[in-house]
Amino acid sequence: MLISAKKLITIKRTEALNSILIFIFIGLVSGCGNDSVDPRIIVSEAREQFGLQMVPMQTSPDKVFIMADISGSMAGFANVSDFPIRMSALHSSLAGIEREYFTLSSSLSQVEDHLGLLSNKIYSGAEANFGLISDIIDSAGAVIILTDLQFNNKEYYTKMVALFQELIADNKYVRLSASVADFDGTIYTQAVSPRRKFHSIASRPLYAITFSEKKYSQYLDEVLKTSGIWEYHIPLALDQSSSTNLKIRYDANEERPVNLSLINRAIQYWDTIQIDDIKFETFPIFEGKFNGEPVENNIQLLSTELLDQKVNFRFDFTQHKFVGTQLLKIEVKPREVPSWVKNISCMETGDGAIQATQTLWFDRFISEVISSVKNPFVIINEFTVIGDFY
Repeated sequence: MLISAKKLITIKRTEALNSILIFIFIGLVSGCGNDSVDPRIIVSEAREQFGLQMVPMQTSPDKVFIMADISGSMAGFANVSDFPIRMSALHSSLAGIEREYFTLSSSLSQVEDHLGLLSNKIYSGAEANFGLISDIIDSAGAVIILTDLQFNNKEYYTKMVALFQELIADNKYVRLSASVADFDGTIYTQAVSPRRKFHSIASRPLYAITFSEKKYSQYLDEVLKTSGIWEYHIPLALDQSSSTNLKIRYDANEERPVNLSLINRAIQYWDTIQIDDIKFETFPIFEGKFNGEPVENNIQLLSTELLDQKVNFRFDFTQHKFVGTQLLKIEVKPREVPSWVKNISCMETGDGAIQATQTLWFDRFISEVISSVKNPFVIINEFTVIGDFY
């Protein structure tokens, strides 16, 4: 459980649905109604103005390319029995889907099946060229890459950040799963002087990075979660939309809190959300039309509770001046990476020994990817109409 610095956010874990829905829990009140506003039209206009895309119909891909980063730093994973178990579990979790297997280094080479990725002899390449996948995602449907995410130098790191941001800007779905896996091999330190290599028998982070069309995101999320081989997950690109357009009926003369609940697939992975990460604006609605200029609001957010995929907001509207019907926009944009990302990250300190068990610059990498100027990462971007309705 995590309590924010302002004591307003409680993080809990339960099981919930795998879709993005909005549920408004609000008691009915009497009084004059306003039937001139169609919330579906208003919210649709708002989504269009803010450039938020509709969620594509979800399905499973016809084909998945599974790749292993065969750079030398990965050999230690292939030296232990844990690695074949993980590879076989991933292979089995995609049953019913055409699967093709590749090695990834400075080039791509196809192997016969997942067994072709198990020999420790193949893990001797130079740095993996992730840029090679840009041209094959469309034909593959989905790509899953097993890697240790070793950034060999700052130039390679910068290229990786740019590649991830480019794919997200191209409306691709990007997801990163991780596990602390058994390792018995050579560690090649980076960004310290002098650089050195040494033998290590210790668990260290192994990653599965998924790139796909967004229509496959729910299927791939379920595959990676239920395969049982990944402890941590984080989506780096989202569908900023909801499948339901609803309204809150509110009587401005009645002093009572308003409860609003959302279900969102992505928010369960962010345990570092603070009260300042949540923003909301109100927009006037005139003659049933949305006006895109926000108005001053005095709405108070009393509390926010997160239970797995469900978020409960509790608002105080008593100080807010209602003029007719208004549109409420809620945005949740995290400023900090999840705690597990920090826990398995390290910086270029000392002699680099810490790189045996942690990933150099990992938290910085995630922060830079989601802070893209063109596509900043926003977990929730939702709208609801507030007014006095029958």
